[in-house]
Amino acid sequence: MKKRIVAFFLIGALSLSLAACGSQEQSSGDTAAEDDNTAEEETETADPSEGETAETADSSEGDAAEATDASEAADASEEETAKAADIMVYKNGNIYTSDEEQSYVSAIVVQDGKFLYVGDDEGAAEYEEGLPEENIVDLDGALVTAGLIEGHTHFSFMAAMKSLNYVEIPSTANESAETALAELKKFVEEHPDYDQYVMGNFSQTFDIGAKEIDEICSDKPVILVGMGLHCGYVNSKFLEVGGINKDSTDAIPGQTYYERDEDGNPTGKIVELTQTWIAFQQAIKIDDEKLYDAYLEMIDLYHSYGFTGVAEGGFLGLDEYQILDTLTELEENGDLNMVDCPATIWYGHTVTDLEEVEERLVTQKETYTSDLIHPGTLKMWADGTLGAHSALLREPYVDKDTCGVYLNTVEDLTAAAEMCKENDMNIHYHAIGDQAIENVLTAYEAVGETSGTKSIVHFQISAPDLIERASKIDGLIVNMTPIWANTVTPEEVDPVSDRRDIYGLYKEASDAGITINFGADSNGKEACWNPATMIMAAMSRDPEEEGFFLKGEPFSLEESLDAYTINVAKERRIEDEYGSIEEGKSADFVIWNLDNLTEQLAAEYMPDLLPETLAEDAEDVDTPVYAENVYFKGELVYEH
Repeated sequence: MKKRIVAFFLIGALSLSLAACGSQEQSSGDTAAEDDNTAEEETETADPSEGETAETADSSEGDAAEATDASEAADASEEETAKAADIMVYKNGNIYTSDEEQSYVSAIVVQDGKFLYVGDDEGAAEYEEGLPEENIVDLDGALVTAGLIEGHTHFSFMAAMKSLNYVEIPSTANESAETALAELKKFVEEHPDYDQYVMGNFSQTFDIGAKEIDEICSDKPVILVGMGLHCGYVNSKFLEVGGINKDSTDAIPGQTYYERDEDGNPTGKIVELTQTWIAFQQAIKIDDEKLYDAYLEMIDLYHSYGFTGVAEGGFLGLDEYQILDTLTELEENGDLNMVDCPATIWYGHTVTDLEEVEERLVTQKETYTSDLIHPGTLKMWADGTLGAHSALLREPYVDKDTCGVYLNTVEDLTAAAEMCKENDMNIHYHAIGDQAIENVLTAYEAVGETSGTKSIVHFQISAPDLIERASKIDGLIVNMTPIWANTVTPEEVDPVSDRRDIYGLYKEASDAGITINFGADSNGKEACWNPATMIMAAMSRDPEEEGFFLKGEPFSLEESLDAYTINVAKERRIEDEYGSIEEGKSADFVIWNLDNLTEQLAAEYMPDLLPETLAEDAEDVDTPVYAENVYFKGELVYEH
């Protein structure tokens, strides 16, 4: 489906003008008359030659003018040819636009990286005249959507991890601390040349630290990241390189901190997200060249799933300016090929002053905003995760006498929201537990209307009273990860088993008028990046029966697609250019391999994620769902 050149010619018009004039004075007297006659004869003899010379000169000037005009006409013709070269017609498709004015169309026309026409085949036919066959694509009924935008991802974080040779241990290795550490030992032995070792997916409940890790590797920094990125285990070399010792302060004492021995020395276990990633940035260094190359791999990976944009959830443990400089370099070199919306992190006043994050936000927005890079969003955490018993709940966990962790107070959440309001920034708050959600809503209610957007990411324990309250906050956007609302965790060990009826009520929130977008919150599991997986999960909820997924109202295909396109664009305020198939917008679109995804959303990775019964159904599907061709600004960036 490559573009071919078709020529259009313009006819130029020439205009020539010639002018000549002369006069002779006459005098009286015979001598004078004779002299005059002689002079006239001489003049008459000379005049034809002079006229011929003038005519020759004028003719030469005319030829030069004709040549100049012809050259200009040729240039104009070439310019029109170049414009025509961009024209591509796609027709006979099942095109979902994510534009509420006309949800489904059959044809689109693309020129100069924009949608020139969106409508029916008859209207598109007007653009076909004079085009070669290669410029007219018969979609043969295939489903076409706007380019997907990941609603909450740690895209840049994963690029950084890839540059560090990051790997995750299999979940089965978490049977015990010993089996998990055996994976580290194997990895170190297989890669003795690495400068540092970064691994992930470790259970958050292990009682291990520097002593145990030093027995495997003591001469290079090692960090073992917990599931969900909310804790870490490190060795002595990591503590040494990071300058972490008895005198190091805890980010939030008792909430997110360094576990210590009886003498106050850090043991190597780091509790919760804030402290983990502050330590990571102190001890782990990222090479610029390796980071650039890792980005190229990540961009290709995301393109393969149909993504042409990402809304980032914060650069965990990274130098924000190193990341933004690399993104800028990628764009300048023509290697970005997607839109990226970064988020700036504030861990709270116990780590840095609000004035410092305000300066970073303003500087980053002013310095780095471009066609493809859109800073201007603040990310904060109101709580942790359910698995670590750090999600903030109204009532204690079933299996532990705690209500979770305040990663940021209501006061900090409100102050940050006020700062964003004053500076025209977007606000993106992590809240999983019902108490954390309530705290965020309190902050949003306090600041009132804002020019930037207000969003809550995760919104997992979402009681009906919170949904009603959230629906009254104008423009609130909730980001969800549909696959999380599952029953993989047996009820007998589920830390919130008594609250399954209020877990992940996302469609109920949508029906209440709250805008929903989807995001994988990707932390290394490629299967979860597959949008077909997420869409299938959103569409598979049952309000009456609990199966693989918890009870809940299902989304439609169209609602799911909007949650991956226009709704994300609205949250990051790029909807004027991205997020839907509309005339004048960036020509970002995906041609899928099927004409309808509804009955075939058992994607390639589903058997790895589902229990046996549903995995069998997935295997029965002859054709998995995948992006056939992906276009960004009209250019083919991925072909299956």
